Amino acid sequence: MTSNSQEDAPFSGDLRLQLIPDLTFTPLRAHRGGWVYQIEVPSQDQFFRVGTKEYALISLLDGSLTLAEAYSRARQNTLGEDLSAEECQHISRWLIDSGLVVSPDLKNSHSQRHQRDGQAGIFAGGNPLFSKIPLFGPDPFLRRYNTLFAWMHSPVMVAAWCVACLLALWQISSHSIRFAVESTGIFAPSQWIWLLGVWMVLKILHEFSHAVACRRFGIKVGEAGVLLFFFAPLAYIDVTSSWRLTSRWKRIQIALAGIYIETWVAAIAAILWASMAPGPVSSLLYYTVIVGGAITILFNANPLMRADGYYVLSDLVDIPNLSSVSRQHLQSVVTWFLIGKRIPLLPYPRWKRLLIQVYAPLSGLYRLFIYIVLALGFSKAIGLRAEILVIAVLVGLFFRPAQRIVAQVVEERHNGTLKSTRALAVSTATIVTIVALVFVLAWPQQCSAPGIVEFSPHADIRASTPGFLKSVHVSVGQKVTQGMPLATLINDEVAEEFETLRYEVESSQLRQELLIRQGEMAVAQVEQERLVGLKQQLAEQQREVEQLTLKAPVDGVLVEPDPASLVGVYFERGDSILTIGGQDGKSIKVVVSHIYSDSLKRAKPGELTVHFPGLGKRSGRCEQFTPTATRELHDMKLSAVNGGPIPVRPPSNATDEASPQSHEMFEPQFSATVEIIDPPQDLAVGNIGSVRWRGEARSIGLWFVERVRTFVESKVN
Repeated sequence: MTSNSQEDAPFSGDLRLQLIPDLTFTPLRAHRGGWVYQIEVPSQDQFFRVGTKEYALISLLDGSLTLAEAYSRARQNTLGEDLSAEECQHISRWLIDSGLVVSPDLKNSHSQRHQRDGQAGIFAGGNPLFSKIPLFGPDPFLRRYNTLFAWMHSPVMVAAWCVACLLALWQISSHSIRFAVESTGIFAPSQWIWLLGVWMVLKILHEFSHAVACRRFGIKVGEAGVLLFFFAPLAYIDVTSSWRLTSRWKRIQIALAGIYIETWVAAIAAILWASMAPGPVSSLLYYTVIVGGAITILFNANPLMRADGYYVLSDLVDIPNLSSVSRQHLQSVVTWFLIGKRIPLLPYPRWKRLLIQVYAPLSGLYRLFIYIVLALGFSKAIGLRAEILVIAVLVGLFFRPAQRIVAQVVEERHNGTLKSTRALAVSTATIVTIVALVFVLAWPQQCSAPGIVEFSPHADIRASTPGFLKSVHVSVGQKVTQGMPLATLINDEVAEEFETLRYEVESSQLRQELLIRQGEMAVAQVEQERLVGLKQQLAEQQREVEQLTLKAPVDGVLVEPDPASLVGVYFERGDSILTIGGQDGKSIKVVVSHIYSDSLKRAKPGELTVHFPGLGKRSGRCEQFTPTATRELHDMKLSAVNGGPIPVRPPSNATDEASPQSHEMFEPQFSATVEIIDPPQDLAVGNIGSVRWRGEARSIGLWFVERVRTFVESKVN
């Protein structure tokens, strides 16, 4: 089988391939009929599966035959009579890329170098943020005491687990607002010690459950140790030998055993959490629900991460090394794109080929997103520049794949098959395009700000004189007219100061009259000047006293808050007490992030739209923008504590458990009032809505980093 194509020269018929020494082949019945052969590499705990015609060729590769001779003999075998020359080429490439064969003719092969490099050090994956430290072999202990733990996976316990999970979900949905509020600040440094403790206990149980399930089916358990993921310690146990089981359903049970036990614990914790009042024990149970439930589902059950969900998917589709096969195919596609080298055919049905083609790109994008979120959170927590960890993530994810592609390009050049002009042009164009799309080209962004509906125009009744609210004369929803008394404040110091000044004015007037009668005109003139000053002070103090009675500045309707609920509350000068709204129009007062503040101020009337759930949308016009940012929320209906869209936290200076009404926003925010043009008739004051507009153009990269940073800071803070 000699190829006439230059690009196939390294895999010509004269090539001699020899299987590595410790391979074992096991025939297995395929799930849809027929037979397959399972290839095991015991020294590396790797498993592969090939069809019968592929096995007919592979079994002949002992180093004594050339690839052409092995192909010819395989064709004479009943198992390999349908084997094509192109399939022979693909199999030979796959064997070399997987490190299952060696050849003196491929001493410079990038795959063989990769195989040697991949066996050194704890950073075998090439990522310093993801490493394994093996410690001991737990199989003797489990073989001896496995009967003590086998009940964990009995049918009765699985049925009880289903009931517990359903009950836990019902309890969480019944306390959904409380559950959402407690998530704010969950990753704050002050909570690390508790999170780390819960994390370690659950992950040890997770791996122990894998091992118990493995021994339950009589399979040897491999090494156990510590896995460092972003410097966070995790336990791990090697149960790769479960691939020796012929039943894929038993293998799936082993793969799901860790998720099973973690969600068991999380379900019990959720039921107990819902029955307890907030406190330290409740917080510990909440952390258990988050780590054992949400995080376990997000990471371990997700097939895009190489964890339990991946192995379940791999078994369901009957592709034992889905990730590595998909990565090799993606590498072939990139190589074809760069240097025009032909993409090998995938010896699978069409739907499996499609899965292999999309798995590596989807998995890579998802892991990139997760790693960047973790990097930003870790940098925020330890005070390290985020750029350093993001660069480390990018290097860890892309360095080894790029190294392999570069090595293959170098190999093609060494063999004289490299199309240098194409490789240089395509590489340069690709890099420039990616950089331009992600970091240079600006794209318009859609901005949004949540708010609450108010009467328009409206007037805030503020305390011109500090004091306690003594009495109220109106109620919420009552129509008021200009000058109508609304409420009365009391301030004993102001009243006493007024009486003191009035007494001093009267005393000064009498003293002045007496001096005039006595003919002391010069002294009387001095007293006259003093009297003028006292009268001015008295007039000012009288205004202070009069301002203790709050009057309506305009006609309208009294809106929230209910003044009766404020009786006895002390108000400083300038504090808002009551609000009077106009009867004709409505506006929405929104909370604006600093990211969007400039674009909102520059927005023209026709560019703003106001959206209300169930009531459609209307045009808006920005009437007022508060130039000072604050953490104080103008209406607590918008806070997550009360079911609103804005996350809040207790005040940073709070010593005891703070009231929900005293919570503050995580970051200082601006506020603005947007007039609603032609508001819906059913729109009520107090409804929550949002204002949307097209903001400034920004690159996708900057937008993504800013969004992720904002999310991480809200959780870490």
